[in-house]
Amino acid sequence: MKKLANRLYMALALGAGICLTASCASDDGFATDEGALELQRIEVEGEESVTRAEATAITEVDVYATTTASATSPHAAYGDNPLMTFSLKEGVWTPDKQTIMNTTSGDALLYAYYPPAAIQASGDGEHTTAVNLPSSLTDFLATGQADYLYGVGTDTGTAPVTAKPSSRTVSFKMKHVLAKVSFRIVKSASATEALKLIQVDVLSGTNRLRTGIGTMNLKSGLLNSLSDISTLTLAQASGVELKLKENQKGPNVTCLVAPMAKEETVLSFRLKVCVDGEAAAKAHAFETQSVTAQWEAGKHYVYLITVDKMGGKLSSVQIEDWKNDANQNTSIGI
Repeated sequence: MKKLANRLYMALALGAGICLTASCASDDGFATDEGALELQRIEVEGEESVTRAEATAITEVDVYATTTASATSPHAAYGDNPLMTFSLKEGVWTPDKQTIMNTTSGDALLYAYYPPAAIQASGDGEHTTAVNLPSSLTDFLATGQADYLYGVGTDTGTAPVTAKPSSRTVSFKMKHVLAKVSFRIVKSASATEALKLIQVDVLSGTNRLRTGIGTMNLKSGLLNSLSDISTLTLAQASGVELKLKENQKGPNVTCLVAPMAKEETVLSFRLKVCVDGEAAAKAHAFETQSVTAQWEAGKHYVYLITVDKMGGKLSSVQIEDWKNDANQNTSIGI
């Protein structure tokens, strides 16, 4: 996967120093008009103190512009092009279309989100976009999972961000709405057999797992309309083996999950392991002891499980801010 720099400082200007007219041509061929909204900088939460970034770089961000609450038509679409997709091109953020700000329409409220998707506008300013969190994944690294983020002001820490006709350049900090859950599953030193991991089931005794098709609120980042379930299944991609090792340094199973609305007091993990080349149909299944958890957005939870052919023991759990840190050894998420 492509790597993301510690911070993304991307300038989107109306023109270079040699462009002295009211408008000039962009890389897309259309003229950047005077009065157009500009995206100056994108930051991703958790990047301030890391040595490198991981996973897929954010190369596109959607920005939706509305009128303010005090406008004649509050929270209505701003201008003719309220929804813009800004793409990273040669170091600058370039919009697919332009929102022209003017004193007649007044200030604009801006909502940024990733990945780009259709907007579900609301007359009360509670705009949303769709999310999809499957209950079954067929890749231990969940590389196909979508990561969902929403933008807040770099100075205010809240959304939406206000742009004015006299101050049209804006920046966003993108915040995670999901939690990252990883497992470092190691082979016991006492196990002489070859052990191959087939499946991991996350078990919630009081149905605190949230999956399905729902919505992400672009002002608060809250997820709604998801289903409460008891089991999340993580399996390996077809034809790919995961052999357990004693010296496993980092997580070897990772997924993105919705935050838990309430604390789960009966959270456990069921593993299926094949011993010495057994067929998957004959895999040994065992469950760890229960723990208490309440997964929060923007946090990374790493569970250490030690396995032999007789069972598995949950040894520890590490909880920290979700950051693009090399020592996490996970390549999922922004």
